[in-house]
Amino acid sequence: MKKIFAFFIDSIQTITVSLSVFAMVYLFLAAPREVQGASMEPNLHTGERLIIEKVSVRLDKLERGQIVVLHSPLQDADYVKRVIGLPRETVVIDNCQITIKNSQNPQGFVLMEEYLPPGVCTKGGNVVLEDQGYIIPKDYYLVLGDNRERSFDGRFFGAIPKEEIEGRAILRFWPTQNIQIF
Repeated sequence: MKKIFAFFIDSIQTITVSLSVFAMVYLFLAAPREVQGASMEPNLHTGERLIIEKVSVRLDKLERGQIVVLHSPLQDADYVKRVIGLPRETVVIDNCQITIKNSQNPQGFVLMEEYLPPGVCTKGGNVVLEDQGYIIPKDYYLVLGDNRERSFDGRFFGAIPKEEIEGRAILRFWPTQNIQIF
């Protein structure tokens, strides 16, 4: 009887520790997310699954071009988008391209987006207007979808606060034939 009781206690302890570790990883380090919608095509498609890591957002380590998962500023949903503008930068959308102005490049530079297919035209929206500088506030990021014609993104809702970004995509793990490290 003592062996059964000891086995029962050991099992409960193992399950408790395992669930605690899983919860800590899920809440603070990494989590799976599913892509919904066409806003990131042709690079990501509906139904694909990602692993996001949550540490870089807390450490202010997001970089231009990274794919992030964020809470929508307008509805109860999560979006998958790409970081285009960083805090305190000015973004200008003109003639189908994006120009970034910052302290290192006060005259600006044209953003080269190798992840987009040739010929993609980026147009302004109702917040980030065409041919006008949009200043990103401190601790905010401007995010856009890769499918510029079909993406509801920062051009329409503006820059988003850092705390609305859940994490950065580090791995596409499903479907298995499309596994990719970002």
